[in-house]
Amino acid sequence: MDRDNIEHGKPTRKLLPILTMAVFAVVVLMVTLSCGSGQPQTQRTADGQEPVQTSPTSTPSQVPQATTTQESLPLSRTESLLQAQQTTAVQQPVQESESTGRESTEGVRVEVLHFHGTHQCDSCKTVGALAEKTVNTYFKGELDSGQLAFAHINGQLAENRELVMRYGATGSSLWIGIYIDGTFHKEENTTVWYKIKNEQDYLQYLKGVLEKRLAGDLS
Repeated sequence: MDRDNIEHGKPTRKLLPILTMAVFAVVVLMVTLSCGSGQPQTQRTADGQEPVQTSPTSTPSQVPQATTTQESLPLSRTESLLQAQQTTAVQQPVQESESTGRESTEGVRVEVLHFHGTHQCDSCKTVGALAEKTVNTYFKGELDSGQLAFAHINGQLAENRELVMRYGATGSSLWIGIYIDGTFHKEENTTVWYKIKNEQDYLQYLKGVLEKRLAGDLS
């Protein structure tokens, strides 16, 4: 009996390791499958490289659109003064100036600007002073109506940068700006520099130039 039991138990002992390994393999297989099912499979392109993955919930960043509306720059103190002088410009087609009898043209405004630096030489001061004397002597009516404006502009001050850029003024110079029917014309008058030693010659010359500009004559 004991021998039979021993011989019958041999196959059982031989199968035990095999069963253990089979159970272990099944457990490993189940663990592998459970881990693999939680990760997305990476698909490769035709050239064997992995495509760049993007999060399904991510959206392209919004790029703000540039606006084309330009904000008006604040007027400098000098520009505000010139604008205030010109708001009462003549509106009638033809009007005679009471002080001079000259005719002024509708839609024409003129500004005379003496650009200078902080430190001026004697000639620079004379050019500006005689220009101011010309408009005050011969164009009082146009000054009062706003059709003509005059100003000394320190080109080195930040508040006058807009005017300097508009006229393209460099250094001490005398500029005349003419507004005709919504268009702007500018000119630098260099002839006045040759007339500063003769006051009457200077005044009469600039008077003639301004009369033509106020009449809309740009020649």
